[in-house]
Amino acid sequence: MSERIPDENPRHYEKGNWVQYIPGHAKGNYGHPDCQQGVVKRQSEDGQTVFVLYDNLACTMMTGDEPYTAQGTNIDDLRFLGRKRI
Repeated sequence: MSERIPDENPRHYEKGNWVQYIPGHAKGNYGHPDCQQGVVKRQSEDGQTVFVLYDNLACTMMTGDEPYTAQGTNIDDLRFLGRKRI
């Protein structure tokens, strides 16, 4: 079971953190169909971009080590869901 802290949005993410991407057009609606969940692979040196492995039809991301390409995501578009997914 993951540790859920939905109101805490850190400025530093660690590999394996569980996050949700909230696109700008969703206007903060966490239930919008374009929102995506995934796990952090790494964060850029300047801290503004978080590289996330997003869930897809083939795999639910769990650790940040899955063999998929991480997508660079602006830190302000992420919602922290928990320290671990499992």
